[in-house]
Amino acid sequence: MRPAPRLYSPPPADALTVQYIDADIIVADKPSGLLSVPGRGDDRQFSTLSILTERFGETFVVHRLDMDTSGLLIFARTREAQSAISSLFEAKS
Repeated sequence: MRPAPRLYSPPPADALTVQYIDADIIVADKPSGLLSVPGRGDDRQFSTLSILTERFGETFVVHRLDMDTSGLLIFARTREAQSAISSLFEAKS
């Protein structure tokens, strides 16, 4: 039997801070308790990605952190930047 899903009670949007932004990337400091990307279900759509998209327009995922993990996340502002940065993560460069 599967355990019941935890209630999603994320911190407010202003808890997410942007540490760096340029034409290609956004580096955001994700607080614990906030999803990196939207989850399953209408109640889990609020995420780091949704906040950044609302603030800056189209934003692309490069990598993720678990909901309970805080730390820096890199998001791309273009598909080209997403591809280039993803390649660096894959190569562990």
